[in-house]
Amino acid sequence: ESTLSFSIDPGKGQVALSMMTAEEPASTEARQPQRRQQRQNNRRDDSAVLGALSEKGWEPSKFVEGTVVSTVDFGAFVRIDAKTLNEECEGEFDGLVHISALSLGRVNSVSDVVSPDQKVQIRVKSIQANKVSLTMLSVEDEESKAESSGPPQQEGAKDWKESVAKMEETMPTFKNGPVVVDMRK
Repeated sequence: ESTLSFSIDPGKGQVALSMMTAEEPASTEARQPQRRQQRQNNRRDDSAVLGALSEKGWEPSKFVEGTVVSTVDFGAFVRIDAKTLNEECEGEFDGLVHISALSLGRVNSVSDVVSPDQKVQIRVKSIQANKVSLTMLSVEDEESKAESSGPPQQEGAKDWKESVAKMEETMPTFKNGPVVVDMRK
């Protein structure tokens, strides 16, 4: 036996219709908090490991082995054993290698460089607010990449101010004012 239910939200201008069996409403209501909890729990709680590592320190220029957990459009999540960074720390944590830190040159797609379950050599750049920034570039590679991008280049003519001033002198001036049209004819 199934039931048809509907609700109307005049404030939003919406009508919702649903058809369920007698058992479904209870199971649906029970699943909703579980789904919400699962979404919140998708991210591992690495705070204890990261806190210990931040307190005890690590060498930012040292490469260690990690395993790619997943890839997204903007980078790859890599799992690392904290013991490889500091012998006094235990446990694993996940960090993000941004797409710009996967390779020295331009990377079109993360999957062109890494894939899930692949072993990679990475460096831990920083740990801030339980977010770990990783890179697959050496310190020297990062410095050369920063130098090659260089300071922002000035676009346009160097004498643009003088050109604008000269143009303003020769251009007619337009002023907005009231338009009076005599309609008494």
